[in-house]
Amino acid sequence: MNKRSFLQLPVFAFLIGAFFFCNQSQLFGAKGGAVSQQLSRELTSVVKKAAPAVVLIHAQASAKKLAAQNQDQPDEFEDMLPGDPWRQFFSPLPPRHEKAPSKVTVQGSGFFISKDGLLVTNNHMVDVADPEKIIVVAQDGKEYKAKIVGTDPSTDVALLKVEGADFSYLKFANSVEVGDIVLALGSPFGLKTAVSFGIVSATGRNDLDIARNEDFIQTDAAINHGNSGGPLINMEGDIVGMNTAIASTSSGGSIGIGFTIPSNLIKHVIDEIMQHGKVVRGFLGVTMQRVESDMVAAFGLNKAEGALITDVAKDGPSDVAGIKAGDIILKINDKPIDCVGTLRNFVAFMHPGDVATLSILRDDKTISLKVTVGTFPDHESAAGDVQDNFGILVQELTQELATQYGYTGESGVVIKSVAQNSVAQLAGLKRGQLIISVNRKPIHSPEEFYTIIQESKTGSQLLLRVKEGQATRFVVLKVE
Repeated sequence: MNKRSFLQLPVFAFLIGAFFFCNQSQLFGAKGGAVSQQLSRELTSVVKKAAPAVVLIHAQASAKKLAAQNQDQPDEFEDMLPGDPWRQFFSPLPPRHEKAPSKVTVQGSGFFISKDGLLVTNNHMVDVADPEKIIVVAQDGKEYKAKIVGTDPSTDVALLKVEGADFSYLKFANSVEVGDIVLALGSPFGLKTAVSFGIVSATGRNDLDIARNEDFIQTDAAINHGNSGGPLINMEGDIVGMNTAIASTSSGGSIGIGFTIPSNLIKHVIDEIMQHGKVVRGFLGVTMQRVESDMVAAFGLNKAEGALITDVAKDGPSDVAGIKAGDIILKINDKPIDCVGTLRNFVAFMHPGDVATLSILRDDKTISLKVTVGTFPDHESAAGDVQDNFGILVQELTQELATQYGYTGESGVVIKSVAQNSVAQLAGLKRGQLIISVNRKPIHSPEEFYTIIQESKTGSQLLLRVKEGQATRFVVLKVE
């Protein structure tokens, strides 16, 4: 899912289509020429308005962290969804047989959202970066040292700040519809402010395993290396989204599928960071899986819908409310739940203490339960610490992963990556193994795993119960 080919001037194809639409017989007549000139003027005006607010961002990054993001990805799938979704936006790493440097340079895009220097980019752009060495290059070529105001790995949004005044900035649009014309701006391959053109192909894309909270806009506007963090704008020059990921063939060819974070989600994250210094989210305390089509009859449904509860955290909000494994949540506050991502996003926008009414299918009967939303565990920093200290990242055991690795009916977390020469690798841990418990305490979610490990005292030992295939064994990690 990288190596997108250049598509700098796709406007021509659109203009020809517009000519035919207006009057095929007058394609090269006065009417066709008028349409051409009008569209050209409008596009030029939009780009002139928006381009000054778009910036190039480059930073010095830890090769260790960058390598961990790319660890254990099979070569034939490195460039395809749902592999590592961020790899294509960074400067290439050296081939695996070569020794990597300790520091590498990553680059991407961003855009100002205020005249006093607030700007937005992707979290994955700055997550691996040295916070003291993030440089923003404006369209006029001036360079500014940026500081991180706040980040949100769950949505892949980061808020930065540079010193200065009277910066050109973009405003947020409130909504977007399928078929709307959009332009993607950014700095592909390090080129200063390039523009590509397309339409909104779909909205509300989730369950893509790109970020924890997903509500992506899909577009066919060309998004290339370095476009990550740049804006997707409408014909008024306002932000409808932030470019985040692309799908591509294994050979790297463009297939016209790009994903952007919608403007309303970005605004919510920014407001939370400005008010609280971080994003405060609601939390149900459940593990969920998608309701597949072959489950419909077994659960007495008319179609594949809802979120199937596979596990409930002991003493968590859902446990207190009486939710059980095997329940299917069909509605929350009268909003239909079509999939796991819809429920996850709805709860994420709620605040701790809010009361939600759930419509639940249990034993062929629909019941109503009220749950007091808890606080989503603050485990993101813990995940970073665990990755740095042990070289391991884990992910939720979804139905797809359970089927892939043969863990159906199990609970735990799946190892997502293990860095070379790390503590975890030397202990024999590998990608795809299932961690069932830590210090004999059952693990149900990545949040529990990271929190337990981070809270462990220096010098202590962690006893992990690990399953691979049909074999189960214990592994000891020393906390240093």
